[in-house]
Amino acid sequence: MAYASRQELFLSIGKRYGKSSDQPAQAQQASTTQRRAPRSAMGLYSEDTKAMSYFGSVYADQDLSHRARTVYMYLKDRSNVGDTCWPSVRRIAEDLKLSRRTVQRALTDLERHGFLERTHRRRPNGSLTSNLYRVK
Repeated sequence: MAYASRQELFLSIGKRYGKSSDQPAQAQQASTTQRRAPRSAMGLYSEDTKAMSYFGSVYADQDLSHRARTVYMYLKDRSNVGDTCWPSVRRIAEDLKLSRRTVQRALTDLERHGFLERTHRRRPNGSLTSNLYRVK
């Protein structure tokens, strides 16, 4: 599934992992216009950030790039019940509108920081196929 923008990706992830949209439209608009203290002043992730609590560990890692976070969310959205998926680097790059090299760097960062386990796979004839990713 290709996403037209990152915002569509984030919205689909929010719907899949329980971000509720039960608030009336006026309440949602009012909540977005209010100015809040930075997350660091709130103790990083407090009770009022329940919508992002699913990805809290990824957001808490300050050394992780925003592109790596985006790729992590994409993989989490594509993963099955066993938290595995196997999209190609080209597919990830096309869907997220990133270069293949940027996706490769993001995958390496995620693996180095312990958010992803990558398994190289081969076809029966010995040629390479897409990697198997286990999202942690």
